[in-house]
Amino acid sequence: TCHTPEEDDITWTSAQSSEVLGSGKTLTIQVKEFGDAGQYTCHKGGKVLSRSLLLIHKKEDGIWSTDILKEQKESKNKIFLKCEAKNYSGRFTCWWLTAISTDLKFSVKSSRGFSDPQGVTCGAVTLSAERVRVDNRDYKKYTVECQEGS
Repeated sequence: TCHTPEEDDITWTSAQSSEVLGSGKTLTIQVKEFGDAGQYTCHKGGKVLSRSLLLIHKKEDGIWSTDILKEQKESKNKIFLKCEAKNYSGRFTCWWLTAISTDLKFSVKSSRGFSDPQGVTCGAVTLSAERVRVDNRDYKKYTVECQEGS
């Protein structure tokens, strides 16, 4: 709810998107993922009237869960992490999307089992300058270069 005596011409935006999300004193948000959390602001004629902070924490099977990666809707399967190799040299690049912007650290590890002496080593995870838009929301794209051991 927009905490203001104003009644007309009120619009809402969020810190995640500068697009107008709704109008009127009350904004109803359909929460689908952690990226829906954040600051929502009501405006009138370009002037900020009030701000609301929506925090989300969910529990699944008795465990507090945090969805970090955004599903990439390019196929019927759920894809959160994509990797691609240009040839058979053992080098490949992985990337993923997230809306989370603060205090986020990633590490990439390989696991094939105890008997496999080969492994995968990856460089530092980097934030791409590219922003990806999915369902009217901007996501950050992270990439990492990896090499399979020989």
